[in-house]
Amino acid sequence: MVSGLTQLAEANEQFNELFLNRTEANSSADPVSMRDLRVRIQPLYYRLRDLIASYHVIKNGEEPYGSTVKQLNTLIDKYNQILASRKGKRKEEDVAI
Repeated sequence: MVSGLTQLAEANEQFNELFLNRTEANSSADPVSMRDLRVRIQPLYYRLRDLIASYHVIKNGEEPYGSTVKQLNTLIDKYNQILASRKGKRKEEDVAI
């Protein structure tokens, strides 16, 4: 029983140390906002999108471009649905206030 309590105390101490180290590391990191990341990545995304679309046209929809375009369109539709649902929630929250 005593060794079990000792192991538990040691594990708890290790957790506390790890937690504090992680907290210190996170607090010293430069904050990056998702908005800033989206602004920086958007031109790269559009270049990649245009490149894939160009190859899709040049290759007449042959693989892997046909399935890649379909998959990307599916992901874009899902992303747009998520954004639409978030906008709807914001409107509901605004009305509730």
